[in-house]
Amino acid sequence: PPHVVGVTSVLIAVMGITGSGKSNFCRKATQNMRIRVGVGFQSSTQAAQVFNFVLDNTPVTLIDCPGFDDTTRSEAAVLKEIDDVLHETFVSGRKLSGVIYLQSIMDNRITGSAIKKLRLFRELIGDDPNVMQNIVLTTTHWDVARREPAEFQRAEFKEVELKEMPRFWRRFVDKGAWVERFDNSTGRAHDIVRKIMQQKPQMLRIQQEMEFGNVALGETGAGKIAADHIREKWDEFDRDVQDVEADMSDANSDDMEFIEEEKERLEQLEQQLLEQEEVLKETRRQRER
Repeated sequence: PPHVVGVTSVLIAVMGITGSGKSNFCRKATQNMRIRVGVGFQSSTQAAQVFNFVLDNTPVTLIDCPGFDDTTRSEAAVLKEIDDVLHETFVSGRKLSGVIYLQSIMDNRITGSAIKKLRLFRELIGDDPNVMQNIVLTTTHWDVARREPAEFQRAEFKEVELKEMPRFWRRFVDKGAWVERFDNSTGRAHDIVRKIMQQKPQMLRIQQEMEFGNVALGETGAGKIAADHIREKWDEFDRDVQDVEADMSDANSDDMEFIEEEKERLEQLEQQLLEQEEVLKETRRQRER
């Protein structure tokens, strides 16, 4: 993992799904224009990155975490990367001041996949009110929404939906999490960071599980969610294998090229799923050997 450099008073993780604007938020907050920003749904954060800046005479570190649905890596690999970074903060004797979780207000609808990632995030942080008050749920792309009155109205409706529906943010808000808007300005980014600067640093649930429990990553609350998602992919894999076997028995020569491509894809998928399972089996001690 990247080194969480320097002695800093405020340590903040920036999380969210790919396309929510994590790297852009870090760029605006730090005013570091060299930070690469993803285009569309391509992730620009393949590994956690660390950015330091000073706000109100206080050193601040932002940890730009890979998206939970990273376009280049598995959910298990992303979870391991986040856990590694959190472990580094732990061994250096520091706790996170808080987490900024980003969600684009321009998403037409919150997909089933996004809801799954939100469940993963909730398990990662836990539901301790002391931790929840260090969480800022932040909607992004308000600068885009403001260009059209109808779009802005729709965005405001989406914000209410996020805050009030239990499957979205209601449970976080009820436990003390904050909800803020980010309009792509440095001033607004700083206001959001200041929310966390006022709070007492805390340990997230996954840190308590991994540091004190000596459990495998897959036995943590977040790891169990990731393991469930892998099982769902195995079910899809089994169905696809059955389809290919059925196609082979009925196939003529024109179909064989497609069938061979499918077999190759399934072989690669099988290997990926096995590797993801291995990641979740490791405990902290095994990983450090």
